[in-house]
Amino acid sequence: GIAQNNELKFQITNWFDQVKAIKLGYPKSYNEYVIIDKTLNFTSKGFTFDNFYPKRGMSGDILTIEGKGIAYASKFMLGDQDLRPVIINNNKVTFSIPRINGTGKVRINYYMNEKLYQSDDYFELY
Repeated sequence: GIAQNNELKFQITNWFDQVKAIKLGYPKSYNEYVIIDKTLNFTSKGFTFDNFYPKRGMSGDILTIEGKGIAYASKFMLGDQDLRPVIINNNKVTFSIPRINGTGKVRINYYMNEKLYQSDDYFELY
């Protein structure tokens, strides 16, 4: 983490969405840790579905979705079709749109800790 201005910022995993308190520690030696006695209240800012682009495309095109912590999602979908990530970083995931029969507008979804996150806008297949 990064400590600055009486604040500690650190990257969390998807399990922190359910955590309400944490204890901090630091390594004292190779196999010994010091855990601070005080329990700190923890508030997760949660996970989000912020954006996707482009807004329309066809099989083989590249689709990027953005959201806080989105790399920890367990499943991504374009309508009812599974998406397989090509490039993943913490807040952005890129896909190649799979071969899909038909055209029309569909939502983009991902699952995190069995909770569904869905795009507000529709993606248009053409």
